[in-house]
Amino acid sequence: MTQEIKQRPLNRLKSMYELRAEVDRMYEGGAEAKEEGKPVAWVMLEGWANAILNAMGVKTVFPENYSSVCAAQGMAVPFMDRAEAEGFPTHLCGYARTCVGYAARMLDMDGEIPPEAPGEGMPKPTLLLASARPAMRASSGSNRWGVSSMLRCGRLRRQAPVPRRGSPAIRPSVTSSS
Repeated sequence: MTQEIKQRPLNRLKSMYELRAEVDRMYEGGAEAKEEGKPVAWVMLEGWANAILNAMGVKTVFPENYSSVCAAQGMAVPFMDRAEAEGFPTHLCGYARTCVGYAARMLDMDGEIPPEAPGEGMPKPTLLLASARPAMRASSGSNRWGVSSMLRCGRLRRQAPVPRRGSPAIRPSVTSSS
């Protein structure tokens, strides 16, 4: 007796197609803004920043979201490998590692979008707006690696460990008087 395998259709939400088109437009808009000489911000915050920056004429793109675009098109691993080669740990958030690897590759290209970048890629930012606390705490248990510090001044570099409340670095010293 042979068992028949039923093919199940892959049901996709219709909204997925509209969302994908919106994501593509965001990164295309970033590339267009850069070509026109307008400022572009890599924003690693949700909510308020986009509206404020757009009101100031700054085009916003979201690197962590771009990491998912890279993953969907099979390009995240080479960028994550590049981040590891730059000395960033494998326990760092995969979205952040993809961003760092992408930025390192962009530096190889003198600030140009790497040719292997999915879609329109992300243009070199005029400014960065980030808070690494939530993602970094969840992935590594510390705030040692901040995306904004990795990209500061146009170069990749490590952020110094941030002293925590109660750590020896900020504990008041008590001296005994004799």
